[in-house]
Amino acid sequence: MRTSEELVKYTSEYFIYTPTQEAVSSFVYPVCIGHFVYCAGYALNRNSYDSILIMYVRSGSCTVHSSGSDVKVTSGQAVLINCYEPHGYESNEGWEADWIHIDGAAAVKYYEYLSRIYYSATPVFCGEPTGLATLVAAFSCGKIPAEASMSMTITEMLADFSRGAEDKSNDNKDTALSSVNNKDSISAVTSYINSHFAKELSVDDLAALASLSRFYFIRLFKKRTGCTPHEYLISTRLNHAKYLLKNTNLTIKEICFASGFADESRFCTCFRDCEGVRPSEYREK
Repeated sequence: MRTSEELVKYTSEYFIYTPTQEAVSSFVYPVCIGHFVYCAGYALNRNSYDSILIMYVRSGSCTVHSSGSDVKVTSGQAVLINCYEPHGYESNEGWEADWIHIDGAAAVKYYEYLSRIYYSATPVFCGEPTGLATLVAAFSCGKIPAEASMSMTITEMLADFSRGAEDKSNDNKDTALSSVNNKDSISAVTSYINSHFAKELSVDDLAALASLSRFYFIRLFKKRTGCTPHEYLISTRLNHAKYLLKNTNLTIKEICFASGFADESRFCTCFRDCEGVRPSEYREK
């Protein structure tokens, strides 16, 4: 569909998509998608448009206003915008972009995760999002993919952004939190916990493994994972215990020690607090 929007070239196209109920409940799906050539002086400001926007700038540049900050996006970069909140974008020079508004149960979760690991409410990524141009072309020629296929394509875009975080240095971070080595250290710690959860592990031990002070380790770990090191360790131990409860005939006491808990009573209390039932009840479900 050709746009009639002011200061957008008439050759620009956009397409609205109405998902099935199955897609709404199960997938990440497009709300609308398009390819626009914005003229110099274009500006948009709106309170909300319930979706997450992925916009890839092919040429020119624009400034995005979101969450109280301004972010410049230039040719060859993509930006993720939370359109559930007030936002806008504009340019004095104009720009060309492929874009897609997405929604679904996981869309906001992906946005929250990416904004956390990029330390920005408006994350900017280098490179073209995987599959975006192909998806725009498919809509343009009327060959809309199956919803599961579109969901996979969109999820791959978001996964690429996540992988790109490992190579990104964000100027807005604390000096103590800015090195890629620190990011690798947290990954090493989570791997270590998953392999050694049955052993006695302290936060100090894990901080030493990451070569960080206790304070900065806890802070960085929570930014990367969404939980504290202790919470991550307990969750890992409980996940192992749940597997043993469902797949072995080990006693509760044996599972307690095999999962890294030093006391059966504490294990049962912790399990009930997190799962809502005692280990024996979970086994019988």
